[in-house]
Amino acid sequence: MSSAKSTFIYIIFVLLTGIAFVTTEAYGQSLSSGIDFEYRLGFYLTAADHTPNVVNPGVGDVTGNSLDQTFRLAYSHDLVSLFGDNLTLSASLGLSQSLGSFTSTPISLSYSGTFLHAAVTARHPFRNLEIGLGGWLSAPLTQTMTETPQLASRSILYSQWPVGVQLSVAGTHSYFGDLPIYPALFGEFDFSAYRQPNVSFVGALTGGLRFEWKFLGKESSTEQVAAQSPNVSVPRVPESTPSTETMRADIHFTALGHTLASGESVPIETRDTLIREYSMLPTTLQLSSNRLSPSYHLLHASEAESFTTDSLARMDERGIASNLLNIYGSRMRASPDFSVVLEYGKNGDAAANWLLRYFRDVFWVSGTHVSLKKQEILMDHIQITPTEPVAIQWIERSYALGEFGLEHSVESNHGIRSWYVDLKQGNDAISHLTSVGASSGTEIALTDLHAHAASAIVARFVAEDSSGNQAEAFDTLHLAVQQSENHSAPTRYRYIFLIDSSRIDEIDRLLVKLKESLTKNVTIEYYFGSEGMPAWLRKKLGSVSGTESLHPLSSDDLVGPRAVVTVLKE
Repeated sequence: MSSAKSTFIYIIFVLLTGIAFVTTEAYGQSLSSGIDFEYRLGFYLTAADHTPNVVNPGVGDVTGNSLDQTFRLAYSHDLVSLFGDNLTLSASLGLSQSLGSFTSTPISLSYSGTFLHAAVTARHPFRNLEIGLGGWLSAPLTQTMTETPQLASRSILYSQWPVGVQLSVAGTHSYFGDLPIYPALFGEFDFSAYRQPNVSFVGALTGGLRFEWKFLGKESSTEQVAAQSPNVSVPRVPESTPSTETMRADIHFTALGHTLASGESVPIETRDTLIREYSMLPTTLQLSSNRLSPSYHLLHASEAESFTTDSLARMDERGIASNLLNIYGSRMRASPDFSVVLEYGKNGDAAANWLLRYFRDVFWVSGTHVSLKKQEILMDHIQITPTEPVAIQWIERSYALGEFGLEHSVESNHGIRSWYVDLKQGNDAISHLTSVGASSGTEIALTDLHAHAASAIVARFVAEDSSGNQAEAFDTLHLAVQQSENHSAPTRYRYIFLIDSSRIDEIDRLLVKLKESLTKNVTIEYYFGSEGMPAWLRKKLGSVSGTESLHPLSSDDLVGPRAVVTVLKE
C-alpha cells in the first residue's frame, strides 16, 4: 500500500513540473519575477498520528491541537500566461523555516525544520480574487523534534521528502496601505503523510491563512510612478496587452489637445460648497410585525454620549429619519424640560416599552420625559410628538477638472466590431463610454468628467474585431491638486417639507426661511405614494419657481411623502 501511494505521488508531481516547462517553451516568454516573503499559519485537521512532517506510529486515537507556522523566502517566476491572461503558470524556489507543535493530554510534540521548497502553481483571476492550484515539494535540510513524555513507540520524522498539492484563494489587493502584502486562504493535501500506513485521507489535510509580501520584483509603470509620487494615490493597473498576435489596442489621456506622457500629472482645482439643510422630522415611527422597523439606526450608550445635531452632517432626509430615535433622545438628555408623547395602538405595547428602555439605557432619560398614550385600535406605527425641524450644515469638497479627453487606436487584420471604455477612480466607476453613437475619429472628449476625490483615474479600453478577437489597454490620469483662486464658496440650501396638513404652521415657518435664500437656481423634487401629490402643497410652493421632478416612494422609506427644495447661491 505504501509503495503504491509513493509511486502515485511522485508521478503526479513530475507531470505537473513537466507540463509547466513544456508549456513555457511552447507558448513564449515569461511574464514577471521577484523575491517574495511568505508567512503562513496552518491548522492540521488531524489526530496525533500526523503533525507537521511528523509521523507517530503506535500513538493511537489521541486527539489534540496541531499548529504550524512557516516563514518562507522564495524566488517566484511567472512561466507563461494562457487563454487571454485567464490562466498563469508560475514556479517558485526558496528556503522555508517551519515550526510545528501538537498538544494533547498524553503527549506534546514540538518540531522545527528547514527546507528547500519548490512549487508549481496555475493561477486564475476571478473578480478581486485569484484561485491557485499546484504541487509542492520540500527537501529537508535540518529537522529536530521533541516529544514529552517520550513513549515506547517514539514519533519519527519523515524519511522521505514531503510532497503535496495546494488549493488557495488569494486577494489581489493589498489591505496594508502601500505595502504589497496579500492575504490568502489555503488548503493542502500532504501526500507524504498520506502514504504512511496509519494516516487517513482526512488526516493528511491542512487548512490555514498565509500572507505574501512581494517586496522585490518587476513592477508595472503605474506602480513605478506611484513610488516616485507618494502623495498621489495610484491603483494597481495591468499592463496593456493584446489578446492575439494580429490585434493590438492603445489608449492615452489627453489634456488641452496634447497627449499626456506616462506619469505626467495635470492640475485640478478644489471647489468647496457650504451645505445648509433644514429638514422637518417625521412624527411616525414605522412598525414591522408589531416591532420597531429595523431600518432605524440604533446606538450603544458610549456612542450616544457624543451624538449631537452635528452627527447628522452629510446626511439627507432619509439618513436623518433613520436617526429619529437618537435625535429625540439627545434632545431629552440636553433639555430637562423637553418631553415627548408616544401614541400607539393595542398592538404596540412591546414596541412602546422597548422605546422607553432605549431612551433610558442609551440616553439616560428618565421615564418622566416620556408619556404613553394607548389607543384601542390597531396601528402600523407609533406617533411621536412634539417635533421641530433640524438645521445642519457642512462643507462639501469637489474637484473641478479641465478639458480632458481620450485618444484610442486599434490595430487588427480584421474590421473593428465594437469597443468600450470604463473609467474608474479607486473602486468607483465614474463613466462608461461605448462605440455606439460615437464619432468615427480616434478622440473622445470627456466634457462631463467629474472627480470624486484627488486620486488617479484609470481608463480601461476594450476592443473587439469582426473575428471575435479582443484586445485591451490601460492608461492612468494622475491629478495634482491646487487651491482655487476663487475663495468665495457657493452655498447650497436644502429644505425638506413633509406632506402633513396638520403641520401647516411648521411648513409656513420653513417657507419664510426658504424665501430668504431664493435665487434663480432652484430644483424641486416631489416624493409621493399611490395617493398622489396633494394640490395644497404645490399651492404653498407656488411662489417658488424651479425645475421640478417626480419620484415614487420606496417601500422602506421612513420619511414619507415630501417636497425637497434645493437652492444654489453662488
